[in-house]
Amino acid sequence: SACIKAPYLLQCRSMIKLCVFDMDGLLIDSEKIYLINALACNKIYGYGIPEELIRGTMGVNEAETKRRYLETMGQNFPFDGSYISTI
Repeated sequence: SACIKAPYLLQCRSMIKLCVFDMDGLLIDSEKIYLINALACNKIYGYGIPEELIRGTMGVNEAETKRRYLETMGQNFPFDGSYISTI
């Protein structure tokens, strides 16, 4: 990526000993960011997904999320093509 090619980062690469990926939201409140964006996309694209469903599937694996969406929104809901599967 362009970031890695930046001269300063190339100089610092040898100093980097550890990189932390905050996947559970402990260091960064990523659920809040996700929720804001999911609600915005829901409104923009007119999916009509209840906020409770979006909140209730945060942190849930994709298979279970899909099951819940299809159960709530109906079997014809385009889950695989919706923003939910790509956010």
